[in-house]
Amino acid sequence: MLSILELKAGYRRERLIIRDLNLQVDRRSKLWIKCPHFSVGRLLMALITGQIRPVGGEIRIMGRKPYMLSSASVPYFMRNLGLFWPDIPLLTEGTVRENLFWRLAALGEKRHRSLIESALSLFGLTSIADVEVSKLSRSERARVALARATVSVPPLIIALEPARDLPEREADRILRILSHLTALGSTVIVIASDYPPESLGFKLVEIEER
Repeated sequence: MLSILELKAGYRRERLIIRDLNLQVDRRSKLWIKCPHFSVGRLLMALITGQIRPVGGEIRIMGRKPYMLSSASVPYFMRNLGLFWPDIPLLTEGTVRENLFWRLAALGEKRHRSLIESALSLFGLTSIADVEVSKLSRSERARVALARATVSVPPLIIALEPARDLPEREADRILRILSHLTALGSTVIVIASDYPPESLGFKLVEIEER
């Protein structure tokens, strides 16, 4: 699913921020990458999604290097990814249900009703499905954002700091849902600056501070 070989990227005071990182992530597995700082996690996510090129080494997702794709290929490639990061923008004037619908419509997904209802149930959003996002709490918005990113059940889900600044109970809820998504067929990668709860069974990889 994801292969990273001898990855080198980013400079801080003439030193590489990420140096010689090697990862092999299999399908339907769950990996937790602990980074020393949020900025390192953000850099890694940008590398994995092809927004920037590495200084050295390579990244492959389903056999393809995301940073080598043509502009015409990018939209089709991105359909395989479900991406979440703190404060990801939502359509605040739309309802929870509409946010999920518009995501599926953008992907060309035809199974709107069943996928939306499944996501609403999984993320505990059924009771507020027809409420405008602008009226929701921060914790509820986080669940909506994650539901929107994963509503199509993409092959690969990458979540950057999914529990950041959330109350402990809500953070635990978010992480348990992410862990469960592997049972639906997705590969889940969490990038965060803290350690995963041991009970969730994430494989842990640490990026050391340089």
